[in-house]
Amino acid sequence: MLEQVLGWAGVVLYIVAHGWISILKRSPKQGYYIVNLSAALLIVASSIMLASWQPVFINGFWALISIAALARFQLPSLLLTNRYLALLVAAVFCAGIAGLLVLGSVGLYILAWSSVIAFCLSYWRFSAQQLSQQGYFLFTAYAAFILLPQLYLDENWPVFLMEVLWGSLSVAGYLRHRSVKQA
Repeated sequence: MLEQVLGWAGVVLYIVAHGWISILKRSPKQGYYIVNLSAALLIVASSIMLASWQPVFINGFWALISIAALARFQLPSLLLTNRYLALLVAAVFCAGIAGLLVLGSVGLYILAWSSVIAFCLSYWRFSAQQLSQQGYFLFTAYAAFILLPQLYLDENWPVFLMEVLWGSLSVAGYLRHRSVKQA
């Protein structure tokens, strides 16, 4: 029961923060990172109780990046360009698909780790101002939707719903930013 309460509280906070930048088109500010940090810690605690490890890793990383942003620590540039990040995610995705064909559910586990890579490295690059909001929305939409099968198997319902909403907000944010650029 406690894991559900913590998980749902984290979901609400994350969706508010993500809606702030995707729908309202606001730049991340200190309040955004405070809300993200709080949400991350709640999701980590909830997911540890459920033994749902990808959300533990993603949200632990998210908490560290949020702390760095709040401390105004300049994140170092990643040597990994946006193109190579996309290739890395695509390679792990292909490995996951091959795993599905050969090993069954192990492939879902590999696909879920491609979500971890996409979420973590795109958040780092976005927070370091190395990735546009549009690029960030694309990576996080992929990461949210590809993680769903593993969350279903883990019965991590708060994070499952969060990823449905997160992915949807990311797609909406991408389309909204795209239409503004075209106008």
